Amino acid sequence: MMSSVPIFLFRRGEPIIVGHEVISGDPDGLVVEALLKRTTGQIVPPAEAPVVAAFAVSFTAAVGDDPARWFLTIPAEVSASLDPGHYAADLRFLRDGAVVAISGPAFVRLAESVCG
Repeated sequence: MMSSVPIFLFRRGEPIIVGHEVISGDPDGLVVEALLKRTTGQIVPPAEAPVVAAFAVSFTAAVGDDPARWFLTIPAEVSASLDPGHYAADLRFLRDGAVVAISGPAFVRLAESVCG
């Protein structure tokens, strides 16, 4: 049975916020970058595809049963400037300037809102 990666649905003009749970490892000293690129469906765009937006990345430590997470955010004013359609992103983890890991892709579908 094949599992598919979820597609996160957002409306143009609202913030795009995606959480990435920390499964293992020590996040101290990591720098995380995440870029949004236009795509078709659930196809990972090529590395040379143009970047349409950069996510602001923040970290939230684990609290009780709540795991640690990286949060990726694109502000509402930036999402309002993007065309409706499909987008993809992943996280690049760097330590001391060297890439130590790249996450699997996250897919975003941006749609118009009814009320504009």
